[in-house]
Amino acid sequence: MSNELGALIKKARDLKGLTLIDVSKKSGISIAQLSRIETGKRGAPKPDTLKKISIALDISFSELMIVAGHINDNDSLKEIDRFNEKIDLNNKIKHVAAMLTDEKGFFHSYLQNDIIGVFKGTQISSEYKDFFDLYDEIVKEYEDDHMTIHEISEDTFNLVCNLNALSELVESSNYEEKELLLRRLTSIAKKHELYKDEGKDINDLEKFLNQPEISFNGKPISEELKQRIMGYAEALIDHENEKMK
Repeated sequence: MSNELGALIKKARDLKGLTLIDVSKKSGISIAQLSRIETGKRGAPKPDTLKKISIALDISFSELMIVAGHINDNDSLKEIDRFNEKIDLNNKIKHVAAMLTDEKGFFHSYLQNDIIGVFKGTQISSEYKDFFDLYDEIVKEYEDDHMTIHEISEDTFNLVCNLNALSELVESSNYEEKELLLRRLTSIAKKHELYKDEGKDINDLEKFLNQPEISFNGKPISEELKQRIMGYAEALIDHENEKMK
């Protein structure tokens, strides 16, 4: 089996004088996983993994996607944008979720009612149905005693509704469901004054476009347009780099 992808990544890493440890720190991908990718001891990495590698090594995401077999040379920029959209949306959800959770990955206790509204109705596991059935019974019994409802359900809430569970929910959701999830989490963060704007002084185009709500000439920029801007920018940069070789 060809290891063209691994060879390409290793060559880029060597040219920049980086060790696996360096790339691991830059990308957030474990050294073991990076090693397996370079040596071809694992299948093609997911697009989000390739995106992290492309950023860490400053190489073309499109080229990695083609070599990995996710797209082919005839795919349009729109197809590449589609992968970028999914990856960036996942990252935005993680970014907002981090505002709502503690260092252990548990949602802040005072957010329980809001977060239950996000998770309720999902079918990741039977634990969810059992918990929400129990929660509904508790609410009926202690209808006007919110403190008691919270105290009784808190431990189980932390087991069922946490950052890991949210990641599973994201993995099982389609693009439209993820957009709705991002809006709901952002609304909760703003409601409780937890939302942190990255500021107006962002000088990196990708970081700027990854902000949940930005506008141009007073008009909001859609997620689709953000990804098209990123896709065209990346294509233009790749083209300029090719001209300089």
